Amino acid sequence: MYNITNEDYKFVERPEDVMYTVELTTGEYKGTKYQYGKVSAKVEEINDDEDGIASLSFMWNLIEGDDALQESPDFQNYIGDVLSHILQDAFDSGEYKIGNDDDTKRTDNDSAEPINQ
Repeated sequence: MYNITNEDYKFVERPEDVMYTVELTTGEYKGTKYQYGKVSAKVEEINDDEDGIASLSFMWNLIEGDDALQESPDFQNYIGDVLSHILQDAFDSGEYKIGNDDDTKRTDNDSAEPINQ
């Protein structure tokens, strides 16, 4: 697990997209740009007296960077941790929305593969 902070990424807009692109700003993946697609969370109960274990599954699409990253488990784990940070930051600040008001903004990328975190 990586220690992700707000300094490790930024959101950028691209005129041709309705979704934000994430640009990594530090470390070995600096300058890499990608987008998240469908994200889902699953909580597995352990016992009644213990907390469950949560895992994220998500689709993603490489926008700019080394094509080899698409097959890299290390990169996929890294962007999974970035996603976890983005979600936690949104929940902490109260600035989040679940679902779409307008289905025309939905984008599905058949070429992306789900990544389990």
